[in-house]
Amino acid sequence: GAETEKTVAPKPISLSFTPEFDKERPFTNESFVKKLMEGLQFPFKLYGQLPFVPISQSADEMDLYLGEIHLTEMDIKKISALMSLMNDTLKTEITYCLFHSSQFPGAMLLNIRGAKAPMNLKSDIRY
Repeated sequence: GAETEKTVAPKPISLSFTPEFDKERPFTNESFVKKLMEGLQFPFKLYGQLPFVPISQSADEMDLYLGEIHLTEMDIKKISALMSLMNDTLKTEITYCLFHSSQFPGAMLLNIRGAKAPMNLKSDIRY
């Protein structure tokens, strides 16, 4: 029979860290990234905890692979609350964007970006 295509989850990148914490470019600080990843370990309404897979990292932003999922308003409110909490606590200015990428058809990616992240969005973002 014909094989159905299965989305292959990306291999996580190895995160690289620098010792100093820069609130404007926090994504290479280990304790910041650890707090962020721990904060995302809440139960999503339809799936329970998600295995967020880091697929890109710079001092300015990170992309996390979420898989083929549907997010509820409750999930999005929890992500927003986490960003607000981290911004309030650490004086960062992180925001996020959820998008589909042509690189991983059907899957959602979470882009978390700092104050200095470039505004150009990748051309493969589709809504």
